[in-house]
Amino acid sequence: MTYMMYLRWFNSFLLLIILIGLFFIIGGNLINLIIAVTLLTISMDYIEEYLTIKNKFNR
Repeated sequence: MTYMMYLRWFNSFLLLIILIGLFFIIGGNLINLIIAVTLLTISMDYIEEYLTIKNKFNR
């Protein structure tokens, strides 16, 4: 359980770094960055929830 939590935290951190890098390359402003991070986090939560529900039904 803790392993998955660490993995999720690491993935979020990695994606955040990638997003920041992309926005600095593109030259976007901070508000766009915050919006993108928020949307990414929400979508990741939804996808994760969907996958766990799907796995429970498959068992």
